[in-house]
Amino acid sequence: MSETPEQRKERLAQQAIDGAKAAIEYRAKQDAVLRRTAQLRAERLAREDTQRDAPKAKGKASRQPVTEPAASDYQAADRS
Repeated sequence: MSETPEQRKERLAQQAIDGAKAAIEYRAKQDAVLRRTAQLRAERLAREDTQRDAPKAKGKASRQPVTEPAASDYQAADRS
């Protein structure tokens, strides 16, 4: 069965409407992704600025070196 010219016209009109709706939805999703990406980037840059301005911990270098007690410490303990 072939479609009548009126049916074809209706089908093409509906396809145009559906296409326009799909394009609007696509653009809305794309805009949402771009806004979210910009927000996350701003948060990351702010966090990096805060970390850069904060004093850095020295890590392992700041630990006290482990030293063996001096012989005089043992002698003092024996006298007590």
